[in-house]
Amino acid sequence: MDKIEEVAKNLIKKLEDPDSLPAPFPLQWLGKRSAIPFLHTLPLRSILTPWNITLSAQATYGGLPEPQYRGLTYFYPDNSIEIEMYARSVNTWIHELMHVAATKNGRDPGAKSIDSYGIDHLWIRDETIAEFGAAIALTCLNMEEHVDIGRCFHYVRCHLAHLPYPRTVATKCKSNLPLVCSDVETLLRTAGVETC
Repeated sequence: MDKIEEVAKNLIKKLEDPDSLPAPFPLQWLGKRSAIPFLHTLPLRSILTPWNITLSAQATYGGLPEPQYRGLTYFYPDNSIEIEMYARSVNTWIHELMHVAATKNGRDPGAKSIDSYGIDHLWIRDETIAEFGAAIALTCLNMEEHVDIGRCFHYVRCHLAHLPYPRTVATKCKSNLPLVCSDVETLLRTAGVETC
């Protein structure tokens, strides 16, 4: 876990200087013909069976409205899981796997912690961990070309905008370091990957 934490801390340093971050990757929705072949190129597919995950793609084409999400994870009462991919994004795929890793570490995907302002702090925490964890996991997999650190910054910042008090992206990621490192370790270990 030390190497995962080291990668995380290096990424936090980048998030501390948002002006130096690259722009988020351009969004590419999955098309009718590209959806299924894309799914077969995703890393860590070996995790589908042990975690009882069904993977599907939802193509967006022909005048259909763009989906609100790049990917979605559904948790069912029978302990099966479905991940739907809408975007051609390895980063989004790992983000969705991070949500599953969190459940494997005992966190409830439907848990809520709503304060007097109507803000769900667990939702903000879980989305921060999933997005930041995707960057860490992809770095550990030596797939830096898929690490969308610019999107990570903007995604977490958008979630932090719900808070009634200021919080930086780097601070939020740092405050969740033990959870995110544990989730990345669970994901990589289950997939049979040597950590970093």
